[in-house]
This record gives sequence, C-alpha cells and structure tokens, in this order.
Amino acid sequence: MSKKGGFLTPKAIGNRIKAKGLQKLRWYCEMCQKQCRDENGFKCHQTSEGHLRQMRIFAENPAAVVERYSKEFEELFLDTLSRHHNTKRTHANLVYKEYIGDKHHVHMNSTKWSTLTEFVLYLGKLGKVVADETEKGWFISWIDRDPAVLARQAAADAKRKTDMDDETRRQREVARRVAAANEGGASAPASEHEGGGELVRKAGETVSLSLGGGGGGGGVTAEPKAKKPKVSGFAFAAASSSSSSSSSFSAAARAPPSTGRAPSAMESLMLQAEEKRKAEAARAAEAASRAAAKAAATPAHPISGSGGLKSARKDYWLAPGLVVKVMNKKVGDGLYYKSKGVIVEVKERYVGLVRLLAHPGGDSAGSKKKKPPKLQLDQDDLETVIPKAGGRVRVLNGLGRGCEGELLGLDTDKFCASVRLNSGPGGSADPEVVGRVLDKVEYEDLCKVSDEA
Repeated sequence: MSKKGGFLTPKAIGNRIKAKGLQKLRWYCEMCQKQCRDENGFKCHQTSEGHLRQMRIFAENPAAVVERYSKEFEELFLDTLSRHHNTKRTHANLVYKEYIGDKHHVHMNSTKWSTLTEFVLYLGKLGKVVADETEKGWFISWIDRDPAVLARQAAADAKRKTDMDDETRRQREVARRVAAANEGGASAPASEHEGGGELVRKAGETVSLSLGGGGGGGGVTAEPKAKKPKVSGFAFAAASSSSSSSSSFSAAARAPPSTGRAPSAMESLMLQAEEKRKAEAARAAEAASRAAAKAAATPAHPISGSGGLKSARKDYWLAPGLVVKVMNKKVGDGLYYKSKGVIVEVKERYVGLVRLLAHPGGDSAGSKKKKPPKLQLDQDDLETVIPKAGGRVRVLNGLGRGCEGELLGLDTDKFCASVRLNSGPGGSADPEVVGRVLDKVEYEDLCKVSDEA
C-alpha cells in the first residue's frame, strides 16, 4: 500500500462515514449547499471563488433570496407534517426532527424565522395549522384544505343534519301522539270496564249498546253470525235519528253525521285533544289580555306622577358635556385605558370627540407642561361614569331620556339609582317634569354631566 493511502484506508472510510450523516449546522453554506466538517474547512470555503460568486448574487437582492428559502422551507415542512401525521396533533419539535432527517433540507438559518416557535406562530396565524402551547412545548395539527376533502366533509355534515332533522320530527310526532293518548286515557278505562267481556247473542235476540248509562241511545240489531262478537276497548253507538238530537260532546264525537259510522278510538282521542287545546288557547289569550291591560295601567318606572315624561330607548346615547371613561385597551397602546374625559362634540350619533380631563402622564388639566389630548372614539369604546350622591346626571335611555337631574342615591345590590329631575329634554323647565323622582334607573342609563356643560 502506498504512503498516501487509498480508497480503503481507515482514514478514507472514516471521512466517507462522516460525510453521510448530519453535521454541525454552523458549518453549512446554504448558498453553495456545501457542508464542511470543521471550522477550518468552512473558513477555506468562504475564501473560495465559487462562494464569493454566490455571495455577489445574494448581495444583489438579499430579500428575494431569503423569501425563496423561506417558501421552500415552509412547503417542505408542511409536506412532512401532512405525510407523516396528517391531521393528528403532534409535537412541533418532533416534526422538525423528521424534516431535518433529510441531509439536503433547507436550513432554518437561511429563512426569515430565527426559531421554531416563531415559525409555528406564523403557521397558526395563516390558518395552515392549529397551534397550542403546553408545558411540554408547542403542539401542531395540520388543517387539510384539499377541495375534495372539504366537499366530502360538507356532504357528510349535510347528511348528518338531514338525518338529525328526520329523527327529531319523528320523535316529536311520537311524543305528540303519546300526549294525545294520555289526555284521552282518563275516559277510556271507564268505557273498557263497562263494556268489557264477551257478548253472547241468542237466536233472534236484539243486542243494544249504551254509553255511561245515558238514556235514549239508539239500538243496534245484531245480524245472525256463527261467531260470537267481542266488545273491547271503547263501546260505540250507531248514529240514528233518536240520538242525532243529543248536544253532548261525546255523542257528537262518536257519531258524526257526515260519515254515518262510529269514529275509531284514535279519532275520538284526537277530537278530545283538539277541544282541550282550544280551551287552553282561549284561557291563555284571556290571561294575556289581562296582563296587557295591567301593564298599560302601570308606568315603566315607579315615579311620583307620570305627566310630561316619555319613555324612549335608542342604540345611541352620546351627547356633549357627558363625562365618560375610555375602555378600549388598543387606543394609544393602552396609554389611555380607563382615562376620564368630557365629550366635546358628537359626530354621526355614534362617534364622539373626547377631551381628557388629565394627561395620562400624570399632569393635570391646568398644567402648562402637557395639554390633555383630544381623542375621537366610537361609542363602543366608552363607558358612562356615575357620580356620588348629589351629583349632576343625565338620563340616557328609558323613561325621561334626555332629562337632567340630581342623583339621590345608589342601590349597589340591584345596580340601579334614584334621580330627581331638574329639567326636561333639551333643558326645558316643564312643570310636569321638574321635581319628579325616577326610581330603579339602571347604571347604564345614567351618566355624569360635566360642571362646564
């Protein structure tokens, strides 16, 4: 063997074994797709002509190169996730280990993501995976967006909904029939015991059936038969001229003149159930009419007199001079959260220009250092302010909307207050309104009025 060694020397075999497996990421050049075994080899590669040529290409448009590597990394990562785990919930690090098992994969240090957590959050934001964080790390599950799969899922959901609707309708019908049978079951046992048993007819004898001991029932002449007739369940009476004058409901139900025959047991039950439903509907209508008359005679809020006051409830309540509180944490990145201000101007009913009472930095409104800012906010971003007892308030909704008055007291258990009105809507001095007391006014229907207004 020569001094330089050969293909089968231990050193050559060791070098080939090292080149097959994964090696350190910091010694891999993504632009040249070359893996170096040590720091010295990587340094020599950086000075090579091929590497310098690739770096000049990268310097021309680095953003496009990074975006291309990022797109390839995302596609290959999702391909590994979908093929190995499909929609199963899996640890993100396990999927990454399976992805980097390929020696020629796109490395993460060549993409726009510096960590796996950042990449997982990116996928979750785009809706490509469902990501959730636990004590053991991030878990992800792939969301299958294949049109064929979505069509199959939609068809299965529609079929399941149809089956459920059919089953619901069937159960409702069964429940309705059972309820109707139970309602008519009270009168059935009496008829069963009264007419139960076998009826033996002698030769040439006439058999007559009657219901509940009622007189005047028409007779029925039994025709000669070899078999003995049996009477079970409900006993029926044939329609005749003598029974047609009866005014009782049971006789009319069992002998309708239009058919000329006795109704079945189910028809009798349905007739009784219908009559009962009509009676209940009549009672409910009567109760509703009494409740409406009582409500019309009773005011919405207990007040000392109701003259001159109108009840109005709108979905907008902003008005100049009201003291409000900012409740949107996103306004000024949370700097103005829970800051109080006065509405200076209302735009299009739902938007108000609010002048803060103090600067969020702590300076008062009269300070010369910082002037309190003015914010244009939506009604949903604001909250009403309730003053102390004796403070000036305005009714925003309900009975007395637009009136101003004095807060008499608060009921913290029921979240309501009592207000004595000092002026009507628009500041009018209506004698029928001034001095009236509104009780049980909800907190959200009141708001503090600034002393400057």
